[in-house]
Amino acid sequence: MTHQSAAENALSKPKSVYISILFVNYIILLPFDIFKKSELLEFMVIIHGGSCIMKLRGWMLGGMIMWISQLLPSKKEEKIQKSDVYDQLQAMVGSILKREVPSGNSLSHLLYHANVKIQQYRQAAEYHRKRIDMSTALGIFHKEAYELAIKKGRHLQRLVDSFIMLNIEDERERINHRMMLVDDRIEKLFMEFQHREQIIPEMEEQFWDTLKEDIMPILSDLN
Repeated sequence: MTHQSAAENALSKPKSVYISILFVNYIILLPFDIFKKSELLEFMVIIHGGSCIMKLRGWMLGGMIMWISQLLPSKKEEKIQKSDVYDQLQAMVGSILKREVPSGNSLSHLLYHANVKIQQYRQAAEYHRKRIDMSTALGIFHKEAYELAIKKGRHLQRLVDSFIMLNIEDERERINHRMMLVDDRIEKLFMEFQHREQIIPEMEEQFWDTLKEDIMPILSDLN
């Protein structure tokens, strides 16, 4: 059968058929913006004119396929749905730790360099502790340096312990359950973390320090 005879047969059908076709395609096409307005107008002209039936069928099939694809969840949507407290903490702790301990991409290298730095903090704390003297300015300096070394060493140790725990998939359910009382705080911190590119370079170091200060009490509950 030629295209012309197919078109004639199509035009010989009752008008209600064409109205139904138009109605169905309005439902499918318009909500998902498959065609531009000009293309939709051409689509309607083809139906009424009865020409190029094969093209019409191809467009209708393409519209149906695109409509179905809209209903299927994309990988991006699946990733968003799977994001929970465990994922949020994992992302933040991992980024903070990698800034604290620059190393290669290897997990073993990261943990090795982190442990080396923890030992350095302990040695520094011991050095300054022996030289504390509240009667001199230099002795007070050693006191402050001792307290800072202790704080940084403890924070880094907590980051390492949390990082390891947050990379054990079997811990996901337990961590999500344990963090239920502070999940709002974690979500707020995570939103700030996601928009970290908005921080000007001069304030980046302060941003990461304050983020770490906010997340440390949460990690103490985690451990």
